[in-house]
Amino acid sequence: MAHKTVSIMGCGWLGLPLAEHLLRSHYKVKGSTTTPAKIPLLQKKGIEPYLISCDPQISALDIDSFLETDVLFVNIPFRKNLAEPNFYRQQMEAILLNLEIAPVAQVIFASSTSVYPQTNSAVSEDTDFIPATERAQILREIEERFVSESSATIIRFGGLYGPDRIPGAHIKAGPIEGAQTPVNLIHRDDCVNIICEVIQLDCRGEIFNACADEHPTRKELYDHWAQKTGRLPPVFSDPQKATSYKIVSNEKLKRRFSYSYQHPNPLE
Repeated sequence: MAHKTVSIMGCGWLGLPLAEHLLRSHYKVKGSTTTPAKIPLLQKKGIEPYLISCDPQISALDIDSFLETDVLFVNIPFRKNLAEPNFYRQQMEAILLNLEIAPVAQVIFASSTSVYPQTNSAVSEDTDFIPATERAQILREIEERFVSESSATIIRFGGLYGPDRIPGAHIKAGPIEGAQTPVNLIHRDDCVNIICEVIQLDCRGEIFNACADEHPTRKELYDHWAQKTGRLPPVFSDPQKATSYKIVSNEKLKRRFSYSYQHPNPLE
């Protein structure tokens, strides 16, 4: 049986290693980038390259060819420094508009556990919640539209870490709060594995939380990785204090795929 074609919209820090993994598994892979200089790299790796941008409307000469695929993985991050959150909504609406006439069988949307409010308790895919911020509200609405309009499967990823993304390395000044606040992280290796499981099992219209089994505190996490990388750890305003939090459950995903995390503890 012929292997599926997978189109990855966003071949960056996560999308590129996903593409390489899929190629090793004999999938045909189409990958998009917003950077013309990156086209030769994608070609060299065996990825069929496409220059596509969403500003917020889709700008591409061959979007129809890119969307002629069995699986579409929508991997455009909702950046924290985005000045106008509605810009992201417009980007996703442009993708959904093109999907109305595209022959895509399976859509996977990369979402975030930031959609959940800080409940000071565990949250799961079955938790009934009201988004607490404008960004979370927009993200929740986008999830619902992808599910209703394209039967997409939503993967709510925790905070991403892995090569070139060391926990705490982004903190340049202090003191900071939340020393005893638990974190919800996931290693890039597990992200790739989970996306491949969703593709292989042809999941549609489902929602999965994707984060590591263990939830160390911010102080434990940042101290650990500072020691491993030879950096000074961040300074906390109160080493004994927690801020509001949530603990994201990954039990549904583990049951559904019989999945064991490659990196179950961000301290390993």
